[in-house]
Amino acid sequence: MDKTYHNHIQIKVAITLKKLLSENKTHPVNTNDEKEVLKSYEKIAIAADLRKATVNDIFNANTKSRIITLIAIVEALGFSMNVFGEIYGAVTEKEIADFQLFKKNKEKQKRN
Repeated sequence: MDKTYHNHIQIKVAITLKKLLSENKTHPVNTNDEKEVLKSYEKIAIAADLRKATVNDIFNANTKSRIITLIAIVEALGFSMNVFGEIYGAVTEKEIADFQLFKKNKEKQKRN
């Protein structure tokens, strides 16, 4: 498999996780207590027992995620891998292109 294919997977994973995070912010799965809702990468990292940088890199498609890490993040958000898979499978090429454009523009801004 080539690098482009792996990058495509990384982006789909990131898009899916961002959708789960967004859903968790608006309709918390694990709690009704506003303080307990996972709304940041730091809170996800703590709940999943991961480094914040690892969570950040996965959410921004900067690194390949191991399945154990991915499961820990998904479960910390209160979702099952079945839900993750459904959302992952529904990610469109347009969403991928939009994500790539956003990431490219963000990197451009960093350089300037």
